[in-house]
Amino acid sequence: MPLNSKKTATISTLLLVIFLESLFACNTRQGDAKSKSLYVSKADSLQIHELADKYRQGNETFQMKCAACHNAPEKHFTDDYVFNNLFNRLPKPSEDYFIRFIKNSKVLKASGDDYALRLAELWNSNYDHAFQDSFSDKELDNLIFYIKLAIKQNHRERQMCGR
Repeated sequence: MPLNSKKTATISTLLLVIFLESLFACNTRQGDAKSKSLYVSKADSLQIHELADKYRQGNETFQMKCAACHNAPEKHFTDDYVFNNLFNRLPKPSEDYFIRFIKNSKVLKASGDDYALRLAELWNSNYDHAFQDSFSDKELDNLIFYIKLAIKQNHRERQMCGR
């Protein structure tokens, strides 16, 4: 990983930790006088760092296996952006569908899956995701976590900037 990418990853992880700590601080010990302060317990801190690591690992998986064809989910370039409301648009349960689609979209299309067929038509593409042997379960779990959080961060930033 180039030095600039490592700096960016470190800064992103640090910002994520701060973001997660602020969420936990607001929810820790509700109803207690300390809930009004920025109190974060050691257990919360450990969980925050685990989530930050999960995000970092998901980002690394995305960069290694997805970035050649897809822009990162925290970036927003057009209104037809593939990650906008991704897990809200996918057939339910959306995480399971995402995994099946990534592992082998050709099988979904061949089975007559309406959503997979509509995507191919919408994007005017015959490309098929065929990564059944490329992702571990942990990588897929981290990737989904990364995408969901990156989408949420992007949405929050866009709201704050009035875009």
